[in-house]
Amino acid sequence: FACNNDADDDGDGSIDASDSDCDEGIDDDEHFLSADCSDGLDGDAEGYTDDDDPDCYEGADESGFGQAACNDDDDNDSDGATDSADSGCLDAWDNSESDTDSGDCGDGTDNDDDGWTDDDDPDCGLYGEEVGYTTYVCNNGDDDDGDALIDADDSGCADALDPVEADLGSSCSDGSDNDNDGWTDTDDPDCYDATAEAGTTDAECNDGTDNDGDGDTDADDGECLDAWDNLEADSASGECSDSSDNDGDGWIDTDDPDCGRGDTEDSEDSSYTCNNFIDDDSDGLKDASDPGCSSAFDNDEDHTPECADGLDNDADGWTDTDDADCGSADTLYEDDGFAGAACNDEADNDGDGLVDADDLGCTEATDTDEEDPETECNDAIDNDSDGWTDTDDPACETSVTETEDDGFGGSTECNDSKDNDSDGLVDTADSNCIAATDNSEQY
Repeated sequence: FACNNDADDDGDGSIDASDSDCDEGIDDDEHFLSADCSDGLDGDAEGYTDDDDPDCYEGADESGFGQAACNDDDDNDSDGATDSADSGCLDAWDNSESDTDSGDCGDGTDNDDDGWTDDDDPDCGLYGEEVGYTTYVCNNGDDDDGDALIDADDSGCADALDPVEADLGSSCSDGSDNDNDGWTDTDDPDCYDATAEAGTTDAECNDGTDNDGDGDTDADDGECLDAWDNLEADSASGECSDSSDNDGDGWIDTDDPDCGRGDTEDSEDSSYTCNNFIDDDSDGLKDASDPGCSSAFDNDEDHTPECADGLDNDADGWTDTDDADCGSADTLYEDDGFAGAACNDEADNDGDGLVDADDLGCTEATDTDEEDPETECNDAIDNDSDGWTDTDDPACETSVTETEDDGFGGSTECNDSKDNDSDGLVDTADSNCIAATDNSEQY
């Protein structure tokens, strides 16, 4: 996580908990919100302001409507109210405008089969619908602790946001420093690499030695940020403070284990998976270059590829294998941004007010034409002769639905071919029928 990786991800000089933009350790964004996302104004006039606007999570500015039903500028439930003005919308991520149907995130069903349901699923906070796995350890579809149990089925997962899948023994959850190394419970590396507090490790801030000779050791030394920190002293000079990767191992200055042994980066091998010069998970990347490595002391290179994590990582509107950059679910990065095709160029090519993935004319990111295909639901003809035309017909879910073939659906009085109020007028001919979904021909 960006707020728990011992790195200055946004380059503001503050790391993890010391960065004012980190709300908690599982926060995955250290970046400052732009002025547009912190001015108390609805900058894109779509009804949601600052932190309530999904744009301020997916990007840095309020940039317009999204795809969720409560942020798409459509009256999805035909009640005359749209998005934030609709009482059925709990927030901009809500994917149902209905007052009675709360959609994926309120139906008591695990719609994406990831083991977590409704509010327990991180997707419901991010997108308003259940869309699949995320990068969280307890929601990534992997057996991270090798006990043959995965995510929600693993008793080690307290919830989907739990950063540890292992069943922590009592020594990792009792509030005591059981191995007397100065670090307690999940602040102790043992509770990540093992299931109990078992003693010291190799990092200078957890090796039981006063490495800088100042009289303080490990957790008692003010220079130790955490138990993974490999330098008890301020590095004032030399290779360990020049912001360069002098030994070419991918780790720089105090992020390099070598800097715990002195003031030079000397390319010595490490027993840690993320600094052993081996591609341990066979994904073509190793150590610092592998996104599964949060630090040189990480003992696991495994990770979920961006093209299989259920997230729109490059914020271009296309997710996972729907993204032009994802050749397969194994592709590591979804990093093309707006790639250039008409349906992925961030432009409204057909002038209908909809762009790229939001345009009904786009079926995939590689489409070269945003124009809506001609269908029975946009030809201005009552193809099934029930009195309702195009999107006024219940058969036409969208303007690009292929056929208008429900005929007289029979489900409502205004579309059943009957004179229900005996006034001599039927369905569309009756002035009391405003829409095909109306269920009364009477006043």
